[in-house]
Amino acid sequence: MRRFYPSASLLLPLCLLAVSATAQTSTPVLAGQTAGLQHVVLSPALDIHRPSGSPNDRDSLDVDQDGRTDLVFEASYSVGTRYSTSTTRVYLSHMDVEIISEIYPSAFGAGQPLVEATFQPGYGVNRFWSNRTQASTTLTAHTGGFGPHATPFATYTPPNTKYLALRMRAGNAWRYGWVRLTMLDLFSSHFQVDAYALQAVPLAALPAQQAAAWQVYPVPAGEQLTIQPPAGGAARATLLDNLGRAVAAPVELAGGRPAQLPLSGLPAGLYLLRVETPQGSFTRRVQKQ
Repeated sequence: MRRFYPSASLLLPLCLLAVSATAQTSTPVLAGQTAGLQHVVLSPALDIHRPSGSPNDRDSLDVDQDGRTDLVFEASYSVGTRYSTSTTRVYLSHMDVEIISEIYPSAFGAGQPLVEATFQPGYGVNRFWSNRTQASTTLTAHTGGFGPHATPFATYTPPNTKYLALRMRAGNAWRYGWVRLTMLDLFSSHFQVDAYALQAVPLAALPAQQAAAWQVYPVPAGEQLTIQPPAGGAARATLLDNLGRAVAAPVELAGGRPAQLPLSGLPAGLYLLRVETPQGSFTRRVQKQ
């Protein structure tokens, strides 16, 4: 059994944790954030290392501490007909855990919001929450004669510390958080996992009477959608497709002021608008003409 040392936030009374963690959901969880989250520092860190000639090395992590393995980390070494390849991977152990993934698992720098992103011409790639059947497992790969593959976690100058975005299912909601990884040596597939954090409680559904106070118009919508919060209302609004994927950048609402969500460029059809407030979340169906 690995030892871990909880941060001060983990030792707070449960009621205080619930308030602070729920309040955080009006804005994205940030990579490396500890305030309002259950933060765990692993001591010793998970040390995954697979030099040539030795067996593959694996270790696992139970992020929500419910007795079930959530993530498995692996360092492997394979020999081809001409070249050998060193690889590091992360596997999702069940369908109740998801990570943000693009072609490979996405790597976030400290302070970055852990959010999805859709392709914008000339920049970036689609980046979505993905389950074990959708997410790529490769963190880094190094092929002799070619060097590191272009993955988000790769670097030519280790050590390199980045954050893996994850969320854990809690009933009909999610708890959001991160896992911190440090790549030590790409050639020998050596990396460490030394900390993680997770929301103490998921965001509950906003009562129907409170959700009705939020106005969303026009319906059907054209080139933009207006979201009008009640007086003093604050929230984060995200437009999703029918698979639950973000199709536009989220917008922040504060001070009861309305906000416009651009829809230009999106095909006509049905979408879902998810609104997250400090008190809870709700979803509206939106038709675009």
